[in-house]
Amino acid sequence: MKLPLWHALSARMVVLALCAGVALSVCAESDKVTLVNKTVKSGKITKDDKDGLEIELGDGKGGGGARQTFTSADIADVDWDSSAEGFHEGVTSFRRGAYSSAAESFQSILDQKELLDQVRPIARPYVYFMFAESKYRGGKLAEAQAAYQKLISAFPASRYVSFAITNLADSAIQSKAFDQLTPLLAVLRQGGNDQKQLADFYEGEALMAQNKPAEAAKKYANATGGPVPRVKAMALVSQARSLMVTKDSNKARDLAQSALALNPPEGVAAAAHSVLGDAILADIEGKKLAGVALQDALLDAVLEYMRVQNQYPADAKTEGYAIFQAADCFRRLSKLPGRTNGEDQGRAVALLGRLASERRFASTEFPNKAVKQLDDMK
Repeated sequence: MKLPLWHALSARMVVLALCAGVALSVCAESDKVTLVNKTVKSGKITKDDKDGLEIELGDGKGGGGARQTFTSADIADVDWDSSAEGFHEGVTSFRRGAYSSAAESFQSILDQKELLDQVRPIARPYVYFMFAESKYRGGKLAEAQAAYQKLISAFPASRYVSFAITNLADSAIQSKAFDQLTPLLAVLRQGGNDQKQLADFYEGEALMAQNKPAEAAKKYANATGGPVPRVKAMALVSQARSLMVTKDSNKARDLAQSALALNPPEGVAAAAHSVLGDAILADIEGKKLAGVALQDALLDAVLEYMRVQNQYPADAKTEGYAIFQAADCFRRLSKLPGRTNGEDQGRAVALLGRLASERRFASTEFPNKAVKQLDDMK
């Protein structure tokens, strides 16, 4: 799979967080809505559909406080208060990356009427969505697609429908089922400007998956003009990625830095720093750097790649790529005069060992690449 997964909440949780915010917290005393500007609104959610979310401020127990309405673009996260058995266990498992356990928790609620009845009707689309998303993140694409379709059928007016459509679009791209993509994007384009922005973004992703980076860059450029800043940041990073393919590393660097200036979600920031590392390596090759200049540039690239590991939680593919690239930089550093004491090679071996052994990278291409690199270094 060539597509990075960082946008797969990327869609995936990045896109979902970008567009409407999905609850990723433990049990709360009341519903809580975290806005993009970090403000937290507590109370009782009284409406949550495609037209927006309304919350009655207060203690969440029906105190009759003032009501405020927010669009999906305003929202970073939503924490639902629910007493349903398994609800918060599922959210906690999802947050830990234990997607199989999360799916089991949400499936248990969906399969047992007495448990589903414990979930307020307004929050039930969230349960359907989180079950589908857990399957998606766990790599069960066929099961995820069926679950997303069930959500769309059961709750056509839900705010989560647009999330389901974006994930279905992403799934079609990943599986190269491009014939499935056209009707999904058509549905998105019937929505507001924020959904049209997403449609442009995914059309760019589809073109990248078909090895058409120049055409993809134009679609990403369209998406950067949309109303949702976080989707704009995603589009800027993907446009930068497409420009790296067409060897325009200087513009790619500028776009990645522009994305970071928008204070994007951590997964998008991680991808931006990977692009910056790639741009530095392209500069090394283009200028044929040597000696101290080569050493300094390789260290700068390492810094960008290691930021993905140390500062910005990312999906396994994005982090795996950054770790592999950092290891290769250390390998190259180990061959430079004055750096032959084995420390750089030891760092490279340690990073490659992580890729080869840690379970979270098992679904990516990097364990095999790491093993081959380790064999070559012997």
